[in-house]
Amino acid sequence: MWTTPSILLLLLIGASWVSGYPPGDTQQIIWDYLNNTSNPALASRDPVQIEKILYRSFLFRGCKAHYKKANAIKIIAAMPREIDLSMKVISTTWLPNDHIQTMLVVPKQLFNGNPDAQFEYCTHYNVWWGGQIPWCSLPFGYESDAVSEDVQEYLVGKSLPQEEGAPEDPKAVVQKFLGELKEVIDSKDSGRIGKLFDDNFLFKGCLGSYTKEDVIQKINALPAGVSMEFSLESAKWAIHGQIEYIVSIAGPGMDKIHAQFVYCPYTNVLKSGNVPKCASY
Repeated sequence: MWTTPSILLLLLIGASWVSGYPPGDTQQIIWDYLNNTSNPALASRDPVQIEKILYRSFLFRGCKAHYKKANAIKIIAAMPREIDLSMKVISTTWLPNDHIQTMLVVPKQLFNGNPDAQFEYCTHYNVWWGGQIPWCSLPFGYESDAVSEDVQEYLVGKSLPQEEGAPEDPKAVVQKFLGELKEVIDSKDSGRIGKLFDDNFLFKGCLGSYTKEDVIQKINALPAGVSMEFSLESAKWAIHGQIEYIVSIAGPGMDKIHAQFVYCPYTNVLKSGNVPKCASY
């Protein structure tokens, strides 16, 4: 028989789950789901089992098309059984809606050599809510019931083209961002400036480190009419769909400096920055 204290304890535990607190080690939860439910379903190639791990409105946002639940099931079920479709955890983040956002290592046969994909797991229904390739996902307007031509070719026995899912030129992506950054900096609008920096942004300079708030304050302290010039020197794709780039920064009355940044094109924010080489002081 349940005692009153036991019932109260259960109610408290239940309340903490509903109120948006993680139920435990989120990475372990995803590992358990992959090993016990998701990976076995994928390995089975059984449409009935695959359907059980996808939410009814599941949508995967790829680089060239979006795939709804029915199309995802069709593609997975058609994969040769000798291909290992099991996935592995890279990182996890607890979301306020009791979902877990996770980056996974996925089979290269699914995304032609692009091994990282982001999925959202629903703890209540024990299913994948949706997924995407963060650095190249299309806007939601591109979703379609039709299977794209490249997938149709695969389903009739042809291999997917190697360029499928290939990322954009990172320099082109960063160049576009730098144009936006310059315009926002010139506006001296703290709200707009803040949206281009991750909340945990940290810039490690030669004389100290600067948080997001420090950077915004220094930008707004620039004299009126002073404009920063950015000259992109290099850019490359990094893990989790982020881009590492090096840029030279110049402005009136200041020496040109070279700085390295990590940019997330999915969220359109700078994650971190540093000065690779500092002069002796």
